[in-house]
Amino acid sequence: RHHHLSTPTKLFSSASSPPPAQEQDSTATTTTNTTEREPLHLHYQQQQRQQQQQYPYSPASSVASSDYSSTFSSPRSRREKPFVLQQRRPRRRLRKQPRTTMIATQLKQQQQQHKTTSSENGHSQPPKPLLELLHRHNRQKDSTTITKTMAQIICSTIKTIFGWIVHIFGHAARSLLLDLPIWTCFAALCLTWLAGHLRDKYWVPQLQLETWTEDTARWDDEYTYYGRRCTVQDQTAFSIDDPELLFQPDDTPEQAKNKMLKHGVTMYPNLLSDETAQEVRNFIVKQNRKKLDAIYVLENENRFSFGIQVDQDPAVAQALSEILHNQRLVAALEAIMGPDPAIIEFTGITATYGAQEQGMHADVIPDASAQSASRNFVPSYSLFIPLQNTTREMGATHICPGTHMCGSAGFCSQSYISAAGDNSVWPAGWGALVNQQLQHRGAAHTDPNGAERVVFILTFAPRPRWSPKAVETRILGGGGSYSLHWSQWGHVLSDFAKAPERMAFPWRHLRSLGLYKPRHGSEWGWDFWTVTYQRIAREELGYSGESFLDADVDWIPEFLRGPMSLYRDFLGGETDSEYETVWEDFAQRVVANAQSFAQEWYQRVAATFVGVVVLANVLLVTVRRRTWLWRPFRRILFGHLIIAATVWLYQGSLEQSIWARNIRQKSLFNVFGADYSHFPDLPSVLANDEDIVLTHEFRSDYLSSFAEVLDHTHRTNVWWRERVQNYAEQYDDMSPSIQDTLCQRVLEEVSQQRARFLTKNSENGWGALPEPLALRYIHKSLLSQANPFVGFVVIWTENLISEYQFGYWRNNLGMKKLGVSFLSDLQSKLLSSRASHRGDTGSPQKRNSGPKREQLPTPVTTTGRSFRQRIAFPLRPSVKPPHTGAWLQVGDVVEGKYRGQFDEWYKGTIIAAVTSENAWNVEYEDGEIDEGLCRQCVRPFVPFQVGELVQYKDHESEQYIYCQIAQHHVNNNMFDVELDDGDRVYGVFESELRRGQSQLQRATSQWQEGDHVVSYKENDDEGRVFISVVERVLKSGFIQVRTRGGVERKIHESNIAAAVLELRDEVSEESNVVAKFPGAGESLYRGVVEEVLEGGMYSVEYEDGTSAVIDRSMIVSGTE
Repeated sequence: RHHHLSTPTKLFSSASSPPPAQEQDSTATTTTNTTEREPLHLHYQQQQRQQQQQYPYSPASSVASSDYSSTFSSPRSRREKPFVLQQRRPRRRLRKQPRTTMIATQLKQQQQQHKTTSSENGHSQPPKPLLELLHRHNRQKDSTTITKTMAQIICSTIKTIFGWIVHIFGHAARSLLLDLPIWTCFAALCLTWLAGHLRDKYWVPQLQLETWTEDTARWDDEYTYYGRRCTVQDQTAFSIDDPELLFQPDDTPEQAKNKMLKHGVTMYPNLLSDETAQEVRNFIVKQNRKKLDAIYVLENENRFSFGIQVDQDPAVAQALSEILHNQRLVAALEAIMGPDPAIIEFTGITATYGAQEQGMHADVIPDASAQSASRNFVPSYSLFIPLQNTTREMGATHICPGTHMCGSAGFCSQSYISAAGDNSVWPAGWGALVNQQLQHRGAAHTDPNGAERVVFILTFAPRPRWSPKAVETRILGGGGSYSLHWSQWGHVLSDFAKAPERMAFPWRHLRSLGLYKPRHGSEWGWDFWTVTYQRIAREELGYSGESFLDADVDWIPEFLRGPMSLYRDFLGGETDSEYETVWEDFAQRVVANAQSFAQEWYQRVAATFVGVVVLANVLLVTVRRRTWLWRPFRRILFGHLIIAATVWLYQGSLEQSIWARNIRQKSLFNVFGADYSHFPDLPSVLANDEDIVLTHEFRSDYLSSFAEVLDHTHRTNVWWRERVQNYAEQYDDMSPSIQDTLCQRVLEEVSQQRARFLTKNSENGWGALPEPLALRYIHKSLLSQANPFVGFVVIWTENLISEYQFGYWRNNLGMKKLGVSFLSDLQSKLLSSRASHRGDTGSPQKRNSGPKREQLPTPVTTTGRSFRQRIAFPLRPSVKPPHTGAWLQVGDVVEGKYRGQFDEWYKGTIIAAVTSENAWNVEYEDGEIDEGLCRQCVRPFVPFQVGELVQYKDHESEQYIYCQIAQHHVNNNMFDVELDDGDRVYGVFESELRRGQSQLQRATSQWQEGDHVVSYKENDDEGRVFISVVERVLKSGFIQVRTRGGVERKIHESNIAAAVLELRDEVSEESNVVAKFPGAGESLYRGVVEEVLEGGMYSVEYEDGTSAVIDRSMIVSGTE
């Protein structure tokens, strides 16, 4: 209702003269009691005070506000807003003086008119034109100010943007041309230095840790089994349709595990649908025609193989999803290998018509696999799935069940089963899970009308242990092809099952290189670098020194690796040492060249940078009289510090990683140096199939099912497990005396089986348990089977002992010494008989075989060798060994066949048992050592007997001469021998005698004087013979004969082939004859008449396999 004037009050103070008298009187009667007229601005101030008194709500007075709050209950009750005249600070005078002067003149005129009107009307309200003029003036002034301000802002913004653009482009140009090159070269120099550091400190030591060849000591020192030679008795099945080989619908994962442990192969039906199998087959056949990334296989002609990628075709991902989402299959795989096993091969093999039959083989080398060294190699299993119905003629795979723990199994080439089964068809989508240690082969494709045989292959292995409290001592088996694309290493079963989600680019490649893995939901598999190092260290196919020149290293620039001619010259000598170090030298050369290259370019770029900065500084000093020399150097130095700090931090984090720490401790991929001092100190022996082998290295949780493999595959261990199950019934309820009697009876039964209890000794060889330890082991086996709690504790303690000796804690002195002793004593207390703690009354009272509380051991503080000191040397069994020399042991006096190939048997002593070769090392009496003699080349020594035919060493000729022992002088153990001519040699030492082919005693010669015989010529490779007459039979085993030409010869009896038979005029078929060969002159050969031809001609097949047609005149005689 009232006007709110915002015009400054000083504009009304210009009329400072007093008003006229009549106006003062009028004003005094209406507004105030003052006698003098107030100025206009004072009038408004008085009016404001009056309205504040009338409207107490006005915020101008705090007292009025409080009165108002007490008078009115709510602001809504007031009807109008009180008038408030806001006073403002005077605005700043504009610079344009003419405009300001004009406005001031107009205001004075309006003020004069206002005074006149106010005196006439009797009120002091300012005229409306004046207010409008004031508002218009303010608007014009604000508009001008805003316009100028906006113009200034726009110009400033444009200038700022342009400055920033120039600044950014300038910095970008400087960074690209000066900063970035020098930082890049410095980063490359730091990285090459880091690569050289890692190569010397980690890569080369890791290569040595993964080396497993015949030249290394670990070949013999880390064997957990022995070089077992299997026979057809070890084959466990003779048809693929055997229910034991088929995974039945109601089978549990535990049953699937036991079938795999026993047979080494199991058939899983319906893993792939027919539609998916056909789609994958079409993809593989199409890919084979491209001949890209081909992989070599045995009998490579008409066979094709390549590594399949998960994203090559949608059908591949669908097939993986169907196979790896089969819950029964996955449960069985995890029962066999542990949770979420790794995948180490993904390929397809195609055989077309004309493909030849492969030889029986295992996919991994027996001497470099879990079969021989369970702590060094992981077991692996291949899943073969045919993508079409495969018949025998199309090449269904041949399998030899039960041979996955055999060092050799030559019988499998004749005794095998076909995956086609009795129905002669291997159905499409049916998978055969095969242990890679099992003997098998790809059969020939002989069906001209048959389709191409395509097999889809996935190979699984337990994933490695990468954790702070565990160390992986195992590597992949040697000799495997491992046909897996390089980008798919490092993944596990669950990743392949969800390949589109988890194996996309580039995460798949980073994981393969060991650089990235999701934090949750997946585990590490075997990465690309680890597997590559393993294959180089073992010199496998494609990774050996010999194949280095054929390796695909073109992806490395020549200025880094150097020309290949350098390596050809290096390998020109073709020595083993050069081949072994070629990859190491190649890596050293590449790193050294990279360091030189990075250093050279860094020096060039740094010199260029300094020159540019100095030149720019000179120009600035000349033109502007200023310098900025310190700024670029400070910036470059700061960048160098950041790069160096980053590399240093990365190196520190890498050296603190589990991988680096285990390499420095020499514990990764290695159990060499394990402590066997707590093992029994027993003489070493060679293990037989008839022995019960007790292994410590197999006892571990992380070995999964393979810890039980010997209980299912070793023939006598299988028999022993069955006997324990039979005898363990109610064993826990027997009295101690009855238990001891039963254990003694079981030991006698084992002896009747000609078996021994063998365990590892302090030299990591096999040793036969003496009777006290054998009885203790029998008691432990029976009690563990009868009492589940005792069985659990026994397995738990044995697993811990094995982990302390071969696992993560083996380098910890406390765990290795005190921990093993404590657990051994704990187990002994647990298994101790009550009779050993109190008197045995013999009463059949029921008892608990568990230990009392006071019997539990306390931690020992000594080195703990009491277990070893309580052992006595084993007693020889009273029964006869299964074969000659079966129970020999280190220290026995034996006879060894020299070098294993000459007919010379010398007396010596066994000094070592070679577990890996299942052979002996023998030291002869003259000090010479013969290593690696086979079991058949060593026999127990039997003292020389009078009348025995032996060989005597003549001192003059240094030759051994056949003779006969005439007399034995017991006092000095010397002999008198009689030569063939009747002369005697006296005082011959035992070390100068040896046995030859006569063995212990030669039988009486079957030839007599006057016999006509056919004899072979000595040292004649052509097999020529001659007919002669026996003149004299010598004592040494030689015979004096005279040929038809009158030549006397002295030949050994073994060179006489047969007696001569007088031929009749007619020679019948299949007659043994001595005949000439066409074109061979007068030389005679033995042969058989194949066929009697017309015209007096005969077809004769000679001993060397050749045949010829001869007439009757060329047949000299017949033979027996």
